[in-house]
Amino acid sequence: MPVPNTDLLRAVEKVLVPRVHHLGFAITEHQEGQSFDNATVTLASGDVRVRVFRERGIVHMDVASAHSPHAWVDSAVLMKHLCLSKDAGFFGSSVSTG
Repeated sequence: MPVPNTDLLRAVEKVLVPRVHHLGFAITEHQEGQSFDNATVTLASGDVRVRVFRERGIVHMDVASAHSPHAWVDSAVLMKHLCLSKDAGFFGSSVSTG
């Protein structure tokens, strides 16, 4: 049986959680795929859920409401809609998780 690759979880714990913990965010779910290096880490705080996921080596981030927990919105779309970033979000970033 293969050993799960937990480097995305470790990266989220080390880099993201310290930056959002004061907002009440904590890791609520973690999954590792059996193929293509896929992994998902979900954080939640109140009515907001944030999903960081790696799909075929590329890291993405989505946001959802606790009231519609499976209606994920890409962070790039959210950032553009809120006029917070011209380049928007973290879509398709090549953030190193190692």
